[in-house]
Amino acid sequence: MVRSSKMASRTQSHSLIFCRSSSKLPVALIVPDFDHLKSWCKINGISEDGNENLIKNKQVVDRIQNEVNHYNTDFSQHEKVKNTVLIPHVWSINNDELTHTQKLKRRVILDKYRKFWEPLYEN
Repeated sequence: MVRSSKMASRTQSHSLIFCRSSSKLPVALIVPDFDHLKSWCKINGISEDGNENLIKNKQVVDRIQNEVNHYNTDFSQHEKVKNTVLIPHVWSINNDELTHTQKLKRRVILDKYRKFWEPLYEN
């Protein structure tokens, strides 16, 4: 199962929810809206030391996870996101992750960011 997310929010630029066919663990790949997130960090006194560090910050992760939990209430049990992976790079047409009409290229994204989500399925 692969689909674009219903989880549209101010802190997310793009998201993709998918599940391996052999698993019942939906995973959300989320690209934060870094401009909004950096403003939020500034207001909350959190260091904005680059996207890579930003997505590892516990307060940032908790904020985005809280939003995922909020949207999970709209999903049936088998659709609920079990794991969230924050991606430090904005998906774009130039990087071949979006079509010219701004639609996600799901297979490209899943292949390109495999190192982020694949460890979640190893157990």
